[in-house]
Amino acid sequence: MGPLSTRRVFRKCKRLVRDNARRCGAVVEELGGQVPALLPGYRVKILDGNALAGTHHRLKELRQTTAAALPGKSLVVLDPALGLAIDVIPCEDGHAQERSLFTEVLQTVQARDLWVEDRNFCTLGFIFGVAQKRGFVLVREHKGLPWQATGELRYAGRTDTGRVYEQEVQITNEEGQTLKLRRVVIRLDEPTRDGETEVALLSNVRGVRTLKLARLYLRRWTIEGLFNVLTTTLACEQKGLGYPRAALFSFCVTLVAYNALATVKAALRGVHGSIKVEEEVSLPLVAEHVCRNYEGMMVGLPPEEWLPFGELSAPDLAGCLRHWAAMVCLAKVRKAKSKPRKKGKARPARDSSKPHVSTARLLAARRQRQ
Repeated sequence: MGPLSTRRVFRKCKRLVRDNARRCGAVVEELGGQVPALLPGYRVKILDGNALAGTHHRLKELRQTTAAALPGKSLVVLDPALGLAIDVIPCEDGHAQERSLFTEVLQTVQARDLWVEDRNFCTLGFIFGVAQKRGFVLVREHKGLPWQATGELRYAGRTDTGRVYEQEVQITNEEGQTLKLRRVVIRLDEPTRDGETEVALLSNVRGVRTLKLARLYLRRWTIEGLFNVLTTTLACEQKGLGYPRAALFSFCVTLVAYNALATVKAALRGVHGSIKVEEEVSLPLVAEHVCRNYEGMMVGLPPEEWLPFGELSAPDLAGCLRHWAAMVCLAKVRKAKSKPRKKGKARPARDSSKPHVSTARLLAARRQRQ
C-alpha cells in the first residue's frame, strides 16, 4: 500500500472521530450536560499530542533491534465544554515533531476559537495562523519564541498557585507582520516537578481579566485526564499492533469509545448537576462498571435489541439517557477522595558505584539496630 493509501486511511480515521463527536455533541446539548463555559463568547479547544508506546517486535524489520518500536503519534483536540474529543490528526512517524502537523490543525481553525496549548505549540507560524483566521490562543511561552516588550511588567493579583503579572508584547513573523499579545507571568509559590518557579503565557485575547486567563490555562490538564482514561482504562496502546496504520486506527476507535463514556457522564451532569458530577464521578469507574456488567446485560438484551437505538434522533436518545441517568447510584462510581500532598523528604543523591541494594540485608540491619 502506497502513501495515497495511508492518507486515505488517516482521512477515514479523522472522519470517524469528527462524525462521532458531532453526533455525541448533539446528544450532550439535548441533555443540557455541558460544563459551564470556561470563557463565554469563545469556543475553547485544548490541543495536545500523544505518542503511542512501543509495540512488540513481531515485524521482521523489528526483530534485529532492541529499541522501542514506536507505531506513531497524534494530535488530539478536546472540547472541554462538551467533554468530547472532537478531532484527531494521526501521524505514522513516531519520531516526527508535533510541529510538523500544525498545518493540518490550522485548516480546522474557526473564528472565535480559543486554542489552549503547551509550549510545544508556541511558534510564530501557529500563533499567526490562528490569528489570521480570527481565532485566539492561550499558549505557554517557549523560550525560543522571539518577542519584544512594549510595556512594563505589572502586578495583576494572585491565584491559588502564585502571584500573577502582565505586560504587553509583540511578535513579528518572517513577512514583517506584527501581532500584539498579552504576556501573563505566574510566579509560583512552589516550583514545578521540573524545578521551574515561573510560568509565562502568551495570548491575543482582549477584554478578559488577566487572572481569568491564568486560571483558564490550568484547565489544559483536563486533556491529560482524557489520555489517562484512554491508556489505563480503554487500552488504546495495543502492543501487538506493530503496523502504524493499524495502531493509529485502534487509537481513533478508542477515542470514539471515550466519547461514548463522556456522553454518559454528560447525561449524569444533566440529571444530577454539573458541579456534583464533575467533583464526584470517576470516568474510569464508569467504564469498569460497564465492563463488569456487560456479559450479563447482553444475555438479557441480545444484540438485536440494541439496533433501534442506532436510528434514534438526538432528542430521543437524550430522553433515554436522561431516564437511565436518574436511576444511577453515584456512590458506585465515586472518585476516591484526594489527600493533600505532603512534602517529601529530600532523596539522597544517586550513587553510581552502587546501582542496586539487597532489600533483605537492609531489613536485617534495621532489626539489628532495634
